[in-house]
Amino acid sequence: MEEEITLEELLQLIIQDKGGTPQEYRDLMEYIAYHETGPVAPGLPDQRMDPKARQYTYDEELKKYVQDGYGRGLFMYEAGEGRSANSAVNRLYRYLTQVKNVEAPKWVESLQGLNKNVDVSKLSADQQKMLFLADHRMRDRSNFSELWDGTKDRSTWWADYHWAGEAEDYNKKLKAFTLSEAALDSVKALKKKREELELKKNMAPFLSDSNNVDNVVEESYFKKLMDSMLGIRSAILNSTTYKNTEKGLRYAQTGGKGSEGHRKFLETEFGKGWEYAKTGGNPGKFVDGKYQEGKNLYLHEKLLKKLFSK
Repeated sequence: MEEEITLEELLQLIIQDKGGTPQEYRDLMEYIAYHETGPVAPGLPDQRMDPKARQYTYDEELKKYVQDGYGRGLFMYEAGEGRSANSAVNRLYRYLTQVKNVEAPKWVESLQGLNKNVDVSKLSADQQKMLFLADHRMRDRSNFSELWDGTKDRSTWWADYHWAGEAEDYNKKLKAFTLSEAALDSVKALKKKREELELKKNMAPFLSDSNNVDNVVEESYFKKLMDSMLGIRSAILNSTTYKNTEKGLRYAQTGGKGSEGHRKFLETEFGKGWEYAKTGGNPGKFVDGKYQEGKNLYLHEKLLKKLFSK
């Protein structure tokens, strides 16, 4: 019995058509999934990079976020009859059977067809990535080659080909994605720094305090900081600025509009550590009511410029 095609094998077929390297495609999918599954507002469950992620929307009547959106999974393909998840499955099926003359996996066979209700959060991460690759390979306008030849950068490619929204929101969504890119870069830098210091600590535990891994700000704290910066997208990106900071804070805390509110919320949440972040220094944190200066960690320069430039 012939084995079903895998993600890596599909990736090689895409590369034959559109160029690029396996790592470039993996990076693209990682940055897009990181953004699509990102936080909506403080206090909501963490879905970052979770294949089972489900979209939150703000219910004006209930005055809170509810998990009732159509978006599902790493790339927020929409569930429902004939929606984007259904289209992605059909494109994967056509690409394999009609373009490449390859037998489609059984899970694709069972889901393909017109007006099917497909919930990708029930699929594995690799299966969702296969949908993403074939979906964009077979879309009329989408073109991976534009990434590799420099025609488009990653954020513009995402906004032009993956995001589906109103034209008036384009610039705001583009900025949101750029912020997510910077956040992921910072998380990666922190992880790398911790791994390097852990190695040094294991090799030479008597080395100076500067090599102590315990002096690096905890990733969980850093993630909280980054998620708060990026999480209330409507607050930082919908750009209805409230000069009254109390009103702005209320809007920010409830996921409403107002970049001023978002800034005030962060100041309240992180206190003096926020001041260090604004000046490019180390973010600190409060322990038992007292501020402790952060060590060995600087916010990503790209993110600082985006957040704090006037």
